[in-house]
Amino acid sequence: MGAGWFRGMLTADVDIEKKALPDGRLLVVFIHAGDPRPAQNLAKAFAEGAPIRKRELVAEVASDADLASYTERVPAGLFLVSPSDARLRRAVVEFGRVRRALVYSPFEGDVEEGVPGGLAVEAQVRPFINKRALDASRITLKDLFLQAAKVHP
Repeated sequence: MGAGWFRGMLTADVDIEKKALPDGRLLVVFIHAGDPRPAQNLAKAFAEGAPIRKRELVAEVASDADLASYTERVPAGLFLVSPSDARLRRAVVEFGRVRRALVYSPFEGDVEEGVPGGLAVEAQVRPFINKRALDASRITLKDLFLQAAKVHP
């Protein structure tokens, strides 16, 4: 479920076309802390899904130690696949902020801790946005998406 909302958030990023690789595809990185298999499965399914704004996707798997390898090929988005400690979460959020990449975590408490996007599971499931983190990353989402989201100030 989280991957579907992540795809929706990437689609809602008004500057997503500017975040494409030189070949026009969008790079999305699935970050794991531990066993890489869940991240590999999610990345494979995500890449096989529909393009985002007519751009094909490249999905890769990384651990926090691999983030330094993404200075030339900057991802459009980063998905935290496994619960992360505060150090990893901060490193990924900072990486996304500096490079204007949307960081997403489906785990409870991560949006309140500074991750720009995630899920709010209440009476209904909807996107959960950290407005301050999005603003710090200079990411603008479409108004319609924001209207459907729960927004953390």
